[in-house]
Amino acid sequence: MSQSLARRVSNELLPYVRQPAQYIGGEVNQLVRPGDWEQAEVRVVVAFPDAYTIGMSHLGCQILYWLCNHTPGVCAERTYAPWIDAERIMRERGIPLFTWDTRQAVREADILAISLQYELCFTSVLNLLDLAGIPLRNADRLRVGPTRRVGPTRRVGPTPGVGPTVSEGVGPALSRSGQEYPLVIVGGPQADNPEPMAEFVDLVVIGDGEHSLAAILEAVREYKRAGVPRPEMIALIAKRFPWCYAPNLYDVTYHDDGTIAGMWPRLDGLPTHIERRRTPDFETCAFPTRPLVPWVEVVHDRISIEIMRGCPQVCRFCHAGYTKRPLHYRSVERVLEIAEAAYWSTGQREIGLLSLSTADYPLLRELAERMNERFGPRMVNLSFPSLRVDKMLQNIPWMANSVRKGGITMAVEAARDDMRRAIRKKVTDGNLLDGVREVYKAGWKRVKLYFMAGFPGERDDDIDGIWEVANAVSRERCKLGKPPAEVTASVGWLVPKPFTPFQWMAQPRMDYFQGVRQRLRALAKGRRIRVSGSYGSAAEMASEQGYWRTGGWEGGTVSRRAAVADAQLEGGSSQHGLTASERATGSAGRDARATHQDPESRGRNGRRGNVRISMHDPHRSVLEAVFARGDRRLGKVIYEAWRRGARFDGWDETYNPQLWDEAFAACGVDPAWYAHRERSLVEILPWEHIGLHMRRGYLEKGYADVFTQIGVSRPLPMLPVAGA
Repeated sequence: MSQSLARRVSNELLPYVRQPAQYIGGEVNQLVRPGDWEQAEVRVVVAFPDAYTIGMSHLGCQILYWLCNHTPGVCAERTYAPWIDAERIMRERGIPLFTWDTRQAVREADILAISLQYELCFTSVLNLLDLAGIPLRNADRLRVGPTRRVGPTRRVGPTPGVGPTVSEGVGPALSRSGQEYPLVIVGGPQADNPEPMAEFVDLVVIGDGEHSLAAILEAVREYKRAGVPRPEMIALIAKRFPWCYAPNLYDVTYHDDGTIAGMWPRLDGLPTHIERRRTPDFETCAFPTRPLVPWVEVVHDRISIEIMRGCPQVCRFCHAGYTKRPLHYRSVERVLEIAEAAYWSTGQREIGLLSLSTADYPLLRELAERMNERFGPRMVNLSFPSLRVDKMLQNIPWMANSVRKGGITMAVEAARDDMRRAIRKKVTDGNLLDGVREVYKAGWKRVKLYFMAGFPGERDDDIDGIWEVANAVSRERCKLGKPPAEVTASVGWLVPKPFTPFQWMAQPRMDYFQGVRQRLRALAKGRRIRVSGSYGSAAEMASEQGYWRTGGWEGGTVSRRAAVADAQLEGGSSQHGLTASERATGSAGRDARATHQDPESRGRNGRRGNVRISMHDPHRSVLEAVFARGDRRLGKVIYEAWRRGARFDGWDETYNPQLWDEAFAACGVDPAWYAHRERSLVEILPWEHIGLHMRRGYLEKGYADVFTQIGVSRPLPMLPVAGA
């Protein structure tokens, strides 16, 4: 342990921050002990670029932490993004970013492994590097030479406690060569298009992380023993593993119109096409049976077990549905084995059975019944991701015995059957009403419906249908002689993602989303509909994230800092219409609501439907669309926004759209070119060199089918771009 740094954290940081327990480490089941770091051949820091309350709920980081510390000769510790108050103190007092386990300086690691879960974490990644005293740009980390001050840069300015960077190191003066900086390696769903972060990271792992990281650990140990310099180590790893991409070793050229002309490796032996790593043995691959138990309340304070990886539904907007293939399942016996061990090592009272589409797990009923048989007498509850509406009827009878009645969530996505068919959402109005009727019979009385706006060919009728469907769902309970159900229709904005048929489409402009908000408000007049346009309404989606929670859904009572979904549901946000802004929280304050009465909305015995419509911040959805399909020229915008004070952009408390507007203007970059421009089928896309298991033509056909199925003309320009 670094005694001086540990003392400084205890004496100069912890007494002055809110909720110091989130920084102290030493949680139940922590794997690292004093002395492990110093004795290890390979030192790893597993980093999550968000607050501790989010990172501790991230199953992916727990898996990597477990894997590393069960690899001989490797020690892995954890770090998270310090909250605003802690960051301010660290910068003022020159305290570098430290690990939670034994308070080592992050910059002393061999590998800094960062999970990129969503687009709005990019500035927080830069902030982690800067707080650690690591040069932000990978080219700067390759340089060997002059003495520099290592430590966080000072900040002053307008954002809560932080602001523009002053280039003044505040750490101790040390002479460091490029070899001494850790390898900055990223993975996760946003690594599928790593180009916006290309100038900041050393290596990008494409695909599943368990076997990838294990292979990289062995390679780094081998190269360290041989004394291989850091720049050569990066190149050797990129040549050795076809699923590992070193962005700094590739050059990109552009046409005069700004589109990509080509990408070429700088060195012989580097692949021109990056493969996607698959987990060959999902049944037996590394999984934590002694998960960490946090000191403070976190978003998902429970045992989380991934029972299936991938989704067979392949909704056309869902990034994970296309990239997480083929499907992998864990056996019922293996899940029970993990659950039993985790229960005895944690004492948790809830177990979440996770996947992108749990209803498609082939032995779900057997698993739930055996879990309930084993853990029910121990008063341990089960939670499930939202089940598909078309499988609701067959699941409700046994679910009613396993899950306490609170609120139930259904991902409807579109209000009309033809639009659902176009996006391959296999749900009809009949499925929906049959399903909720059984839900009400089983004892539930609150329902949340997820919708998205912004699909290709969307009509006014699709928007009007949101309240019509929500009202019908509410009134369905009246047919049982009961009061109408409480229904919340949560409306998010479509963010076109890479590796989906929508990767070529133009996201609607901001004024379209504002028009949707106005139209829904207008529909509320004369009807019993409560419309909340507060951007803080994202908080109300964050804690449940579509879960059948055994403790019930407490709509609107979520903590201000409850945020993102389980990490293992990578892309689950895409599946349910959630974006980073829906994962994050902020003030749950309400702006003007309209509550009116409408004879048409009355159910049986004169009862009215009870509907609330909430909408989310379109500015953040546009920003996500920019980076989701962006290229490496956006790196300067990310840097400029961070320099001006942007971080925690998924949180309402800290998100400042003005900083991003200023950053785009200062860099001369038009965000509309990335978000609102229709791509040609012949255009080279920034992620074209990243592998996918299916051919490009399959995605092209899927995009064309959307317009065919809803009967509108296709806007996609088919002519080659200039110079192609």
